[in-house]
Amino acid sequence: MINVSGSSTQNIDLPPNASLLPTWQVLINTQGLTGSVNIRTSTGSIIRAIGGSRSMLITNTGSSWIYYSFANNNDNLLSISPAGVIIGSSLASMTLQVGVGASNTFTLQTTDPLGVAKTAFSVDDLQRILTPLQPCFSAYKATASANNVTGDGTPYNYICDTVIYNVGSHYNSGTGVFTAPVTGKYSFRVFCAPTNLSSTDTLRLRLITGNRNYLLGEFSAANMANNAVLFGGTVLEVDMDAGDTAYPEITVWAGIKNKGVLGQNDLRTRLQGRLNG
Repeated sequence: MINVSGSSTQNIDLPPNASLLPTWQVLINTQGLTGSVNIRTSTGSIIRAIGGSRSMLITNTGSSWIYYSFANNNDNLLSISPAGVIIGSSLASMTLQVGVGASNTFTLQTTDPLGVAKTAFSVDDLQRILTPLQPCFSAYKATASANNVTGDGTPYNYICDTVIYNVGSHYNSGTGVFTAPVTGKYSFRVFCAPTNLSSTDTLRLRLITGNRNYLLGEFSAANMANNAVLFGGTVLEVDMDAGDTAYPEITVWAGIKNKGVLGQNDLRTRLQGRLNG
């Protein structure tokens, strides 16, 4: 164990042959230190800097460095290695405190291939969790209505062509298809306003996905006003694999192909979805 103290910056140089040994450890005690310590290789390259009132156990396995940094008189450990970060305790449960400052917010950031930092999620002191990168979208059909697309039992995959938001750009407003970026559980909300209905018409609304098709409802036009909104459930939970697709489908049986789907800016015909986890 190496004990360091004082108020100035100090350097600890590891032995020249340290990296050649299969496994080795060194414990550095900084309890009496008010300055800082630079842990360096034998060539003077800094591999870790630590502040006072902390201790550090360094382990080299021959292929990676592992650092255990912990406050003195405290069993909580922080393990950092090329494989990731592990927070835990060797003796008991622990509490991780973050954001002790003006913002009181814990933020996890990732870096894209261009080196730009992006916030994956954040938690504030009121326990509000934000996931700004979570894939989600909301779109509606705003262009002219699609006419004469069903009515004879032909399924019609209607397109919500105007996007309100599209985090991750996984929804294609040109085809009306959402493609799952990762395997997981997704939720969807499906709405459709059919046009030119007659009282004898029968309608079916479905969500078509790669794994299975979901029946959202079968309706009789006898109890509906023309251009009424078909609402396919509050939230539909869907399991999807990476690369699977999802899109809405309406079918009308009336004996003749003269039914359509309404398109206008009041969002009657719309589709929403998001990754839950």
